[in-house]
Amino acid sequence: MRLIILLCAPLALISAKNIPAPVAQPESPPALHDQKTSALSEQECRDRITLARDAAGQPPLLDRGPASPDDTFLIYAVDKKVDGCAVMVIKDNVDDIRPLPKPSTGPTRLIPLNPKG
Repeated sequence: MRLIILLCAPLALISAKNIPAPVAQPESPPALHDQKTSALSEQECRDRITLARDAAGQPPLLDRGPASPDDTFLIYAVDKKVDGCAVMVIKDNVDDIRPLPKPSTGPTRLIPLNPKG
């Protein structure tokens, strides 16, 4: 047994010299958010969305409150930006774009389903 260990030890030392140098790690991936979007204020985005809606012939938006379960929209699941501002696209009318709703304030609460029956 000792003989086998003594014969294998030089092989381990020889193979250790042939280990390649470590490869440089790739740079970290770019940030997931667009830096242009984060630099724009809410008012700048609202102005850009208003101009885009006017150009598409859509009426101006009057609702500026937080999201609620009573005011719902069917939207397309797309990542759309207008001049760097994230918008949601209303289903069945791709020209109807709206700003993303603000999250409601206060604690998170569970809203039960109202069955229609």
